[in-house]
Amino acid sequence: MDRDWLAFSRSSFRSRSLRKLFWLAPLPLLLVLSGCMGGGGSKVEASSSSAADTIAITISSPSDGSTMQSPLAVSAQATGTSAITHMQVLLDSVKVAETSSGNIQASVVAAAGSHQLTVMATDVNGANARKSVGVSVPKSSLSISWPPDGATLPSPVHLSATSSDAQPGVSLGVQVDGQALKTVNGNALEMDIAVGFGGHAITVSSSDSTGEKTSQAVSVSIPTPRNVLVMNDDSTVSSFLLDANSGRLRPSFFMALNSQPQSMAVMPIFPDLTNSVA
Repeated sequence: MDRDWLAFSRSSFRSRSLRKLFWLAPLPLLLVLSGCMGGGGSKVEASSSSAADTIAITISSPSDGSTMQSPLAVSAQATGTSAITHMQVLLDSVKVAETSSGNIQASVVAAAGSHQLTVMATDVNGANARKSVGVSVPKSSLSISWPPDGATLPSPVHLSATSSDAQPGVSLGVQVDGQALKTVNGNALEMDIAVGFGGHAITVSSSDSTGEKTSQAVSVSIPTPRNVLVMNDDSTVSSFLLDANSGRLRPSFFMALNSQPQSMAVMPIFPDLTNSVA
């Protein structure tokens, strides 16, 4: 009797244990499925809603790899699944413009050289995105149109110079033989320079608000006049030029004068630089 009851008890225990194992075995799978369908869904949604997925930035100007004169004309637009509330323009990681909309227009001053222009956009939910392009700014040119380099001219010497610099705050300075003479604001310079006899170096330099500096120099020579006045027996005066190479006199000017000394006038005679007097 006791043995039969013990055998029955063992059989019943085993049956109940198997039923428990049958229900417990699918439990991990059910937990995984409930996690995917329940709280785990917010994490997947957050990872899929990155800034690059929700905000698109279009940079209309400048184009990537372009070469432009400064100031740079920047134009960009941003669109997204949510409203765009803020945009910024950065030049070499430095903020240079911003707006509270999805459209930005800016004029950006940039020094000569290569630069990275970045546009950033942020939406109402705080998501953000950025896009960058590369742009180069050419160096400005400075030209002295007059006098020609190495020219021989009488004093005063006329100076004409221009700069292609489009930056704000352009100024042109003039030096003669290393000594500062004059500075003017703007891209053009016209002036007369009085210099002594002999050779001289005229230097024009330009600078702007970005610190870019350019200079150009020319050399000029001012000839020394060698005049000889000869009083003739008939109370006339003959003017001669002394040829520095041969030492001979060349007639250059003849003027009849009144015999009265007080009426005599002496005019300065300069050598003719284009036609030698035979």
